[in-house]
Amino acid sequence: MRKSKKNLFRGLAGVSGALLALSTIAQLIAHEYRSYMDGFFHTTSTKVVKVDHAEESEDKYNFKSSYKTPEELAKADQAYGQKVTGEGAVLLKNKNNALPLKDSEHKVTLVGKAAYSSVLGGQMGSGAQKPNVAGYEAV
Repeated sequence: MRKSKKNLFRGLAGVSGALLALSTIAQLIAHEYRSYMDGFFHTTSTKVVKVDHAEESEDKYNFKSSYKTPEELAKADQAYGQKVTGEGAVLLKNKNNALPLKDSEHKVTLVGKAAYSSVLGGQMGSGAQKPNVAGYEAV
C-alpha cells in the first residue's frame, strides 16, 4: 500500500510537470501568433479608444520648462553646480568642524577614476572645451 502511494504521487508529479511545461509553451506560441489566431477565430486582441482631450489645455507629450531661454537654463545649471560644489568643499575644508576629525588628521583619500581623471560628460563628443583640474591637483 505504501509503495503504491509513492508511485501514485510520482506519476501525478510527472504529469503535473508535463502539463505545466506544455501550457507554458502553448501560451508563448499563442502570444507570438496572436494576429493569425485573431484572423482565424474572427476575434480582436486590441481595441483602439479615442478620447477627446479638447478640454485639457495641458500638453502631455512635451516637457514644459520653467526657463524662458536656454541662457537662463545654463545660468541656473551653473548656479546649482556651484551650490553642490560649495557644499562638498565645506566637507573637504572641514569648516566649522563638520567632520569629527582630530587636529592631527589632515589627510584626505580620493577614491575613484574621477579623482585622477576628470569625467566631463559622456564617452563621446568633443570633450572638454576649457582646461580642467584633476581632483588630486585641486586638493
